[in-house]
Amino acid sequence: MMSGLVPKYKTFGSSEKLTVVLLFGFGMSVNDWDECGYIKLLEERFFLVAIEPFAYQAEIDGNSDLLTLDIISKYIKSVLNTLSQHSALILGYSLGAKLALGFYKQYPNYVKGLIIGGFESSCNIDEKSDVVLNTLKQGGLFWCRLWETMFTVPPGMAQRLKLSDTHALMDLRRAEGLWEDLTEVLEKCKVNCLVYSAESCFCRGQTYFAHNKLNKSEYLLVPNVNHFELITTPKLICEKVISKFSGAKV
Repeated sequence: MMSGLVPKYKTFGSSEKLTVVLLFGFGMSVNDWDECGYIKLLEERFFLVAIEPFAYQAEIDGNSDLLTLDIISKYIKSVLNTLSQHSALILGYSLGAKLALGFYKQYPNYVKGLIIGGFESSCNIDEKSDVVLNTLKQGGLFWCRLWETMFTVPPGMAQRLKLSDTHALMDLRRAEGLWEDLTEVLEKCKVNCLVYSAESCFCRGQTYFAHNKLNKSEYLLVPNVNHFELITTPKLICEKVISKFSGAKV
C-alpha cells in the first residue's frame, strides 16, 4: 500500500471469480454500491472490489495538485495489489468513469474491460459559478439537499452526504478541473467497453461521443431516468454487465 495512505475499500463475493473494480462518482462512498443494489445483482458472478479513492484526502491538506489522475490511479493499483488481483474489469460512473480511464492509461495490463457511464472527457470549472463548489461551501446539509433536488436519495447515502468532508470535496472538484482531456485515452483504448448513459443525463451527448471514440464499445441507453436516478436503478446495467462479461476468463 502507498506510504501514508489508508485504504478504504470493501470486497464482495469470491476472489476466485473475475474481479470488477467499482468506482462511483463525486462525493459518493463504497457503501453506496451496496445500498443502491449493485452488490446483490453482481456478487454471485464476480469478485467485487468497491474502492473509495479519495479516502486519503485528509493527507492532502488543501493541496489539490496532489489529486491527479496519476496519483489516484496508483492508489487504486495499490488496493488491487494488496488483494493480489492484477486483472480486472473497471466499472466507473460519472467521476468514477474518468478514474477508470485514468487507471487504464496508467496500467492497461491491469484492465480486462471498461464499463463507464455518465461522464465528460474533460471539464472546465469556474470557481465563481460552479454549483458544486458554491454548495459545498455551505456545508454538508446543503450538499445533501442539492442531491435531493435531483432524485430520491437513499437514507444511508443521505446521512453520509450530510457528514461529508466538504473541504476535501472542494479540493477534489478544483483538481478535476485541471485533469487532462481523456479523448486520446478513449481513442487508444484496446479493451472491450460497455458505455452507458441515462436518457435524461446532462452529459448524455458527451458520453455518446466517448462511445464513438472507442474502438470496441457497446452503448446502452437507460430510459426514463436522469443522471442521478440511474444510480439507484442498477438492474439493466448489471444485467448487461453479466451478459457481456461474466463469461470472460479470470
